[in-house]
Amino acid sequence: MKILYSGGLQIRSHDAQERLLNVNTFVEGELAFSNLYREVKASDFPIAQDCFGDQFFIRDNLVVKLNAETGDIDEFGCTWEQFLAWVDEDPIERLNIPSDLELRVGQLLFAYPPFCTAEGNNASIKAIDGVELISFHADFAKQINGEQ
Repeated sequence: MKILYSGGLQIRSHDAQERLLNVNTFVEGELAFSNLYREVKASDFPIAQDCFGDQFFIRDNLVVKLNAETGDIDEFGCTWEQFLAWVDEDPIERLNIPSDLELRVGQLLFAYPPFCTAEGNNASIKAIDGVELISFHADFAKQINGEQ
């Protein structure tokens, strides 16, 4: 596990003690991203997340991003190493990191109302338990996509 940019990018590992940063938490079971989101494949590897809970996966050796609020997938068309180099050029801009970001391990930023809504430009933002945020986003995405 590795925390970069004051929590702006959180990289998972198999041996992380923190549940939010352990790959296994999100590969199988109730929190498996492939169970939470229609667009995520069981073969997608949940390698990292940004501070707002958007998820990065390795799919067919390339990076894809799950927009957690909507369930949409963006394809980056690059390898993990290329992605990290791209982010490192301007992490604040490329990951939309707030300038005053200070997250504790296990936390992500909750924006309410969600950014994808008309009111999202005026969202209040606070740090909350990351697993709780992932569950909220998955439920929200299902609702706005008519899956519940």
